Amino acid sequence: MYGGKILDKQKLKKEVFNFLFSFGENVRAKFENVCSKTGQYDIPTELFQKRTSRKNRVLISWKTIKLNNMTMKMLESFSSGVAVEFVNEDFFEPETNAVLSALKEEIKNKIGSNDRVSAIITIRSESGTSSSQVQRDNFKKLISGTVVNYNGNKVTVNEKITWISL
Repeated sequence: MYGGKILDKQKLKKEVFNFLFSFGENVRAKFENVCSKTGQYDIPTELFQKRTSRKNRVLISWKTIKLNNMTMKMLESFSSGVAVEFVNEDFFEPETNAVLSALKEEIKNKIGSNDRVSAIITIRSESGTSSSQVQRDNFKKLISGTVVNYNGNKVTVNEKITWISL
């Protein structure tokens, strides 16, 4: 109930945005930037939507884990779980440090899992530039026969995903 009347979700959302937009164009632009991103169903389901459970899971990049010398024990301490994001070349680049290399392999084997620690691969811009060459190169590498463990199956990622039971 709002102001003595019952509102459905869409009407309430509209009223809230109208109120916030009354503060000026800068606020409007900020909310549109935050809220007008790719919709939940605008991308292929198998590749993106079912990659990991979303409920209260923390998303952390491999670069952050590496930079902060995090361990699996630290990652497992997130009570609702953590999804480790391998962005662009993170998945493909070998680690020179043996401890990091072992951790990375352990996490890579959790792609798509619903374990406390799971992992996803994303191909997206990190630099803020308008060039998408890095993303194109990494996507091409990903779909060129990359083999990943996904929910207990070995998956060859190509233009036609091939499922192979372990």
